[in-house]
Amino acid sequence: MGSLRVGDADAGAFVRLGPARHPHGAGAIGPAHLRTLHMTTLKDALAIAGRYTDPKKVGEGLAAVVLRDNIVRAHNGMAGVAIPCDDADVGMAVNCHALTKMIGAIGSGASMTKIKGRKLAIKGGGSKFTVPAIPKAKEPNFPDDPPAIVEWLKLTKEQTAAIAAVAALAPKKDGGTFAMSGLRLTPTWVATATASSVTVAWVQNTVAEPLTIPATVMANLVGEVELTVHGGKLFVREVESGIVRWSLGLTQEWPDRSVDGMIAQAREEDTRVVVGLDMEQLGLLAKQAAVVSEGKLAVFTLTLEPGILTLAGSNKMSDAGHTNFRGAMECTTPEGFDDSRVVGVNPDDVMSACEAATSVDADKYLVSIAAPQSPILMWGHGGDQIIEALTMPQHIEATAGE
Repeated sequence: MGSLRVGDADAGAFVRLGPARHPHGAGAIGPAHLRTLHMTTLKDALAIAGRYTDPKKVGEGLAAVVLRDNIVRAHNGMAGVAIPCDDADVGMAVNCHALTKMIGAIGSGASMTKIKGRKLAIKGGGSKFTVPAIPKAKEPNFPDDPPAIVEWLKLTKEQTAAIAAVAALAPKKDGGTFAMSGLRLTPTWVATATASSVTVAWVQNTVAEPLTIPATVMANLVGEVELTVHGGKLFVREVESGIVRWSLGLTQEWPDRSVDGMIAQAREEDTRVVVGLDMEQLGLLAKQAAVVSEGKLAVFTLTLEPGILTLAGSNKMSDAGHTNFRGAMECTTPEGFDDSRVVGVNPDDVMSACEAATSVDADKYLVSIAAPQSPILMWGHGGDQIIEALTMPQHIEATAGE
């Protein structure tokens, strides 16, 4: 199947959302389709929907969750979700945060009933909560589902896992001034970035034209997934659960050629040494080092010597002085390598890179290290899907590893 093209609007622009003409969904979620799905419980549906609400925009209806036609719906103006759920047929919208807390407080056996005065009663045991419905005029509007004639591109479980792993690494807040915010989809890769790292999943043909979306839309996908672009929005549907997520495009334009260039250079530099190792063990060392760095942009050193890789550094955690960390592990260095390489790294970047690389199966995991001013490249070799994590070098402080 070919790649998908943007439909009626520019995917990088904001599109005004209008009321849905098809209350059950034209092709994504319809009553007949619901009978074939693995339905999500109300508690889990609310947990998912909560990621797509905006508690600060109560007056605009964007803090609400709509429970109608056995579908839980929510959106925050930029992205939204529709979740098939057996218990979501009360025909009203309520505050998502309030309802989630009430369901959680009652626990298993909670039930919902629509009562007079446009209120919702949540009961369980001898307890009862009531919550007012959002006025119909303030209920959030949702975009039309793609019509049945629109082509959906199917991703395998392995491709889905790779994309979800990369999306999970994105900074929590999309947008802002950072030029590489959100999750970037191109015809050859899907990527996310921080100020000091770039992580790329080589999944081809998700889109025909580059598109940046909030990472939330892809961060928790499970199993086989179908994608389509329609009306300037990306729609993502989980095959088993029937959950449909959609998103407008973020306005940020990534420097796609620069990403390609950085990775190509990191692969081809003559001075690089490629090391085989236990990536999970390196991730554990980075996690331990992060205890000392305390989430700050502390700089540690990654030192490669024949057969040994060492992560070390320190952080001034109190007036008493520096707290130090040093962890070493075995690795497989090339035959004849008798040198040493030292690169400054952020432990959080190394930990994230290891998590991403090991999220897909591989025959072996590799790290490529060059000069102190060159990025570190980590990836798995020999699997069906490849994730490459590029960690930018950091200036080595004089106190690192003391």
